[in-house]
Amino acid sequence: MWPRSYVCAPLKMACRLNKRTSVARLLAAALIVGIAVPLLLYHVSGSRLRWTRTRSPEPPFLCHQEAPTRPRAANEHATGAGRPRVDARVLLFVETPLSELGRELRALLDWNRIRYRAEVAGRGALPALTSADRGRYAVFVFESAERYLAMERWNRDIVNMYCREYDVGVVLFATGAAASEPRRGVELQGFPMFATTGVPLRDYELNGYSSVLRVLRAGETHRGRLPARWTTFNANHSTYETVAHARAAWTDDAEGAGGGEMRAVVVEDKGFFDGIRRVWFGQGFGFWLHRPLLLDALSFLSHGKLSITLDRYMLVDIDDIFVGEKSRRMTREDVKPPVAGGDGGVRDAAIVSKLHRCVSRQTKKSRRDLR
Repeated sequence: MWPRSYVCAPLKMACRLNKRTSVARLLAAALIVGIAVPLLLYHVSGSRLRWTRTRSPEPPFLCHQEAPTRPRAANEHATGAGRPRVDARVLLFVETPLSELGRELRALLDWNRIRYRAEVAGRGALPALTSADRGRYAVFVFESAERYLAMERWNRDIVNMYCREYDVGVVLFATGAAASEPRRGVELQGFPMFATTGVPLRDYELNGYSSVLRVLRAGETHRGRLPARWTTFNANHSTYETVAHARAAWTDDAEGAGGGEMRAVVVEDKGFFDGIRRVWFGQGFGFWLHRPLLLDALSFLSHGKLSITLDRYMLVDIDDIFVGEKSRRMTREDVKPPVAGGDGGVRDAAIVSKLHRCVSRQTKKSRRDLR
């Protein structure tokens, strides 16, 4: 009888050999499959194997931008010391006390808490412009550029002298002739600039290199037809720079991209011609973008004295939202959409939800006290 060790040792060795051979066979089979599959794909497709680099997802549109541009910082219009002393106030010349654009100009100045004095253009002498050695107005605004061009020579000379001495600018709205029949190449009296009136326009753009812009940012195009008829400008002097331009739309063919030539609709006069800085508008507030653009023009021409803050605040009336009528009361459904809007929405929604719970507890406590 053989000892047990003599019988088990060969069996153990055989088991080890079988395990090694099975592992080797698996590795060989995997290697064969790894080589055979690419060769088979190459044979079936009939093309070379190429590595494709995955690209990051991109948005399907760029908000009507012609090309991606880096956002520019806001222009700083404050120039510091060394400027003549003038009050932060606007002298507004209106066509009539009840003119439409005049009312809108006064309302815009009131909303932004800009001090002003309104005068009817062409009615007698000018108000006092100085007090001792200090100027009373930082910017002149004319509702009608035609009134400015047709001013009495004496009053015009006084305005020009004041603007040069105190470095004060002028804002002009060429709106009176804009709604009339189209007139091409009308020379503006006393200026090296021509105007074309009654022009239909589309595709409004801002000039990103303009120093006038502060609240507004360039880089996008307002697509579509613009309201009403416009006055466009064509200058042949280096003192003029386009602030905004749009595409002419004389016919329906101009509706397509590339139809019609670009026309300057808001122009900055740098003062190289006669020493007075101006901003010419080819339309009033029929186009909404001219409201913030006027605020930028006031800030630019006053060297920052009439600048509005770039900070924006949101006022939430808790009584109306949380304990008001059912039609105006905030509910949990109103809070859910911001939660799904990203990290910022989650943070804001958490604050609102916490405030909602706090006010609800206070409301229940007040009702119990009343009982």
